Amino acid sequence: MKLGRPQLISTRTLIGPLVLIVGILHGGLAIAADPASLFKAADTGDVKAVQAAISQGIPVDSADQDGWTPLMVAAASGKLPVVQALVKAGANVNARTTKGDTPLMAAVLSGNVAIIKLLLSEGADKTIANAQGMTAADVARKAKNDALVKLLAGAPASEAKTGTVNPKVIEAKVDAAADAFKTGNYDRAAELFKDVVRLDSKHAMAWHFLGQSLAKTGNFNDSRNAYLTSIDIQPSGQLVDRNQEMLTKLPYEYKVHHILVKTKGEAQEIIEQLKLGESYGNLAKEKSLDSGSKDKSGDLGWVSLGVLVKPFGDAVASLRKAAFTIEPIQTQFGWHVILLEDYRIKPLSN
Repeated sequence: MKLGRPQLISTRTLIGPLVLIVGILHGGLAIAADPASLFKAADTGDVKAVQAAISQGIPVDSADQDGWTPLMVAAASGKLPVVQALVKAGANVNARTTKGDTPLMAAVLSGNVAIIKLLLSEGADKTIANAQGMTAADVARKAKNDALVKLLAGAPASEAKTGTVNPKVIEAKVDAAADAFKTGNYDRAAELFKDVVRLDSKHAMAWHFLGQSLAKTGNFNDSRNAYLTSIDIQPSGQLVDRNQEMLTKLPYEYKVHHILVKTKGEAQEIIEQLKLGESYGNLAKEKSLDSGSKDKSGDLGWVSLGVLVKPFGDAVASLRKAAFTIEPIQTQFGWHVILLEDYRIKPLSN
C-alpha cells in the first residue's frame, strides 16, 4: 500500500487476518469467550454461530487490532442475515476502525444494497468521513458503483433511529454514566457512554467521556478512537482542545513522516495531490526541504510527542493510522504535511 493513498482497505485482504487473529479487546478486559469465533461466524454467514457467540458473552462490538468489528466483517462479506442478527443484538452501526472506516463503508465493498438500506434505517450516518476524508458515497464513487453513489450521496436518512429516541432517555443515560465516572467505576461508565453513542452517534461530549473512561481501564486503542470520533463530530471549540489534550496523554509513540515546505500554499497543493492518490513518499523526495528525511519518504522514525514542537505533536496525536493532515501545519521551521504511519504503546525503558 502506498503511503498516503486515500483508500479503504480491501476487505478481501482483511477478512483472512480477522479470522486467524484473535480479535481481542485492547486493555486486557476479561471476556467470556474467544471473539475470533464471532468474527469467523460473521465472515461465513453462520447466524446460529453468531447468536451462540453473543450468548456466551462475547461483546457484539468486539474489535480486532485495526478496529474492525463483526458487523463490518458481515457487511463487507454481504451476509445480510448476520448483519440483521448483529444489529438486533445492539451492534454499533457507526463504529469506526483505526482508519475511520464504518460498517456502511464496509457494506459498499460488498455492493449489497439491502445491507446498506438496513444500516441506514438503523441510524448509520452516511456523512461520516474516514481518515482520508472519504464518506461512504466517496467509497462507492471510487468503486464506480453509480447506484450506490445515488443512494448514499443524498441527505442523511430520515429513518435514522437517533432522530426517534426521546432526548430524556439519552439525558438519563448521560447522567448515570457521569455518576459512574465520578465514583471511579470506569468500566460501568464506559458501558453507559457506549449506550449513549449508540443512541446518538453525534453526541461529541459522550464520545469524549467514553474516551476518558476507556483510558482509565487501560483500553487505550478504543479510547483514542473515541477521542478522534469526538473531534470528527465537533472539530472546533473547547471540546476539541480537551480531546487533543487527552490524546497527548495516551502512552503511545508514533511512526511519523513529514513533508516540509516554505509556504502554506505549497503544503496545500501537496495535500490536494495526496487526495488524488499521489505517493506520499515520492512527494517527500521531490518537495521536502528536510534533507534528513526527504530521501526516506519523509520518515522521522518512532518518536514520542514530547520531542516534537507543540503544533506538530498535536497534529500527530490527532491523526488516525495511515492518515495525513488535511490542513497544513505551521511551526517555526515552515509548513508541514504530516503522515502517521503507525502508533504503538511506548516500550518500557531500560
